[in-house]
Order: sequence, then structure tokens, then C-alpha cells
Amino acid sequence: AANRFEGVIKGHGSREGWVEAMKILNKPEAQTLRMVMLLAMGSVLSRAAGNCTGLVSIYSHKTTTGKTLALYALNSMFGHPKELLLQHRDTANAMYKIRGVLSQLPCTVDELTTIDAAKAVELTYDFSSGVEKNSMDQRRELRDPARWTGPTFVTTNQSFIQQFDMAQTNDSALRSRCLEL
Repeated sequence: AANRFEGVIKGHGSREGWVEAMKILNKPEAQTLRMVMLLAMGSVLSRAAGNCTGLVSIYSHKTTTGKTLALYALNSMFGHPKELLLQHRDTANAMYKIRGVLSQLPCTVDELTTIDAAKAVELTYDFSSGVEKNSMDQRRELRDPARWTGPTFVTTNQSFIQQFDMAQTNDSALRSRCLEL
């Protein structure tokens, strides 16, 4: 899986072009974008702080509010923005394998708009644990699960915290694993 990212996680375009594009962060309405960028920049250092595998949920009930743009901006710091973006339709196995390949770098998943409450709880717990579930290979032997130490950023049209309430999960530990913007 890591071979897929050889041409993705590297510099693309020019530094000057990136600096020019990031001037958008100076706009007052770019507060969420600034927060996402700051969290992503600190992701390589967050292991020392003990909060490295959390889930960051960017949500708005409205469309065209810049949620996906925030993920593209975040991804632009580490490589090709569109190639690093996972989609809601990607399989769970693919998401966890890619999450493991990215290791301490942030991982981005776009448009979890149709996620139900139980799945929101499961994804939050799984992504914030830093290790995928145990599974067996074709020979019925345990395979090594993917591991990571970076945050996972998701976008959705609904609040993950409200999804926790709908799933009747009053787990404060789960809530502390999810930062919602």
C-alpha cells in the first residue's frame, strides 16, 4: 500500500504558489480552515502530547461551506491534495490500510454525510485508537494490523457528538477522542 503513495506524498507545484494560495487564511471567515491547518501542522508533534490519534470532525448542516476545501488545504501540506483524500465509499479495510501507511501524517475522509449513529461511534473509536481491528489472512493466521499515530480529519453534514447521543453513548472517553469544528 505504501508504494501507492510514493508519488503522492511529496512536493507538488511551487512553494510560491502554495504560499499565495494560503493567503486565504488571512480572511476572517477562514477561521475553521486556519484551525484545521494548525491541527494538521502539529500532527507530527502530537505524539509527545498524548493526543495524536484523535478524530477531528468538520461539520456544517449547509453545503458549500468549505469543509472539503479545508481537507484539500490540509493535504496540500504533505502531498497531492486530491490523491490523499479518502471518500465515504472507500471500504473500511482500505481506509485502515491507508491510515496505517500515513502513520503520523493526518488522514482525511470526505463526505461522511450518510453515516448512521452506530457507525459514527465505531469510526470514532477505531480511528482514535491508532490500530485497526485484528483480522486473519487467507491461511487463517492473524495478520499484523495497521498502526498510526496521526489524527484523522472527516467532513460531514451532521454533528458526530449528536450522533453519539443518538447512539445512546454517554461515554465521556469517546467524546474526548473527537474534536468537532
